[in-house]
Amino acid sequence: MTVPLISFKESAEQGVGVLVGRVSAPEMREPDDQCRQARTRRQSQQQWFTKMHIRMSGAGIMPEMSRNGWQGRALVVGGGGIGRALRMELAQRHPSLHVTLATRNPLSEQEWKLDLESPASFAELTERLTADQQPLRMVFNATGRLHSASLQPEKRLQHVEQSGLIESFAINAAGPLLLAKSVESVLTRDRPFHFASLSARVGSIADNRSGGWYAYRAAKAAQNMMLHSLSLEWGRRLPLATVTLLHPGTTDTALSKPFQSFVPPEKLFSPERAAGHLLDVLLEQTPSDSGKFLAWDGQEIPW
Repeated sequence: MTVPLISFKESAEQGVGVLVGRVSAPEMREPDDQCRQARTRRQSQQQWFTKMHIRMSGAGIMPEMSRNGWQGRALVVGGGGIGRALRMELAQRHPSLHVTLATRNPLSEQEWKLDLESPASFAELTERLTADQQPLRMVFNATGRLHSASLQPEKRLQHVEQSGLIESFAINAAGPLLLAKSVESVLTRDRPFHFASLSARVGSIADNRSGGWYAYRAAKAAQNMMLHSLSLEWGRRLPLATVTLLHPGTTDTALSKPFQSFVPPEKLFSPERAAGHLLDVLLEQTPSDSGKFLAWDGQEIPW
């Protein structure tokens, strides 16, 4: 008879409780119906272990990101104001964590080169992470594009251009999903992991009351849909992964600079303040929260 043995142990590295199940192997020559029954029992036991682990996560045993012993690598993607502030804030909060900035234009040898519009760049990232000695614990995508030399927010339908739609979707929608794809191969079922990405309140369909900004709104809404779908897939295959979409509020960066005259001073955040808010919210999320769209103050934003 197959008897499950269940134990509870504390992981020194992660600071979290881990359920360990061990089931004795069935006889090599069991009849077909007994083999099926044994296989069903093993599957049920594995599902139970996973559910219990996730329940413990929601009960406060995780996230271990709030503990000083959090170890591994965190990758912040994006060399703008919020990205650099996030790297600094995360490194200060967790000195034992290797926090690396990945950007299109690295400013030092410590920064990694990554271009979200380049398939070759994604392939290089995968190779680098595969060879990395540090387990990957977090990826925070802090990229976004509202305007450029070839892209401006549209005020009217007649301002919409196909080239602008393609450019916005490449960075704001496809980029985050392809980033997740490029890191997936180094993730494991038994290690907690955060994937966070900057979205925007203007990407909420329910909250759209003024129209305009067609490309940016639609691209952010598309990112929301794709990463919410990702949270469901990873929930089945990587039950300790947490996917979070975050709205940083209006922040004093190059992205918002042309539009800051419409923002009250008390609602315009410095990159450092925005980074602090975002990490406060993110590090409270557990696998049971995966797939949420949250504002800088922790409030859930309607899709």
